Amino acid sequence: MSNPYIDSHWDHLIDPKWIERIDNTRLLTKCREGSVAKDELIRFTIQHYYYARNFTRYLCALMSHIEHEESRSLLAENLAEELGLGNVAEVSHAQLFRGMLRQLQIDPSHHQPFPQTTLMIHTMMQQCRENQWTGLGALCLGAEAIVPLIYGRIIEGFQKVGVSGNILGFYILHRDEDDEHALIMKTIIDRELKTHPEGIDLLRAAADRVIHQRCAMLDGVCVDESSCLWQREMT
Repeated sequence: MSNPYIDSHWDHLIDPKWIERIDNTRLLTKCREGSVAKDELIRFTIQHYYYARNFTRYLCALMSHIEHEESRSLLAENLAEELGLGNVAEVSHAQLFRGMLRQLQIDPSHHQPFPQTTLMIHTMMQQCRENQWTGLGALCLGAEAIVPLIYGRIIEGFQKVGVSGNILGFYILHRDEDDEHALIMKTIIDRELKTHPEGIDLLRAAADRVIHQRCAMLDGVCVDESSCLWQREMT
């Protein structure tokens, strides 16, 4: 799999076409080519806020379908890290996101989730609630495993419009650590596939649904002449 943000250990699970589709969305293409506008990156961050604030709900829904005790414990560690539990000195990921919003002078309460964002949230919750295969496919293959690619490009974009790295701590942390979270889920997937190899079809189908909606969400935040919604929001 030829992408600087996706490691080769995903080759047997992630379809290269998914990575190509995501990296060729309008927003990530603009980030990669240096033509992205700061307004588009702010717009992405606002919409991503609505998606990301539900992450612990996705994770809890998935955990309810995991029968293997050790696998549940691994996911519980991810949940505790997201919530900032265990280490009293550790800042939760939600707090990191809110800090980044403040530094970027963004107040999400002044904006609404777009239809693509709402459908992305619904799709992820639906897949995580259905069964362990659709949940793992959606949250691992369709989300955590590709976060380094999405956040990596978003960081590139912000840096090209002059936003310093110290403001982008949330994105940088997740670019560098979400692969670790994804690998924990990959361990669960590999364990389950040994005894239930037929689960691979459900995994990939769920991942494809989520990635399709993620691409729509990424495309939807780009400013173009056919949409004046962003301009109305900014005035």
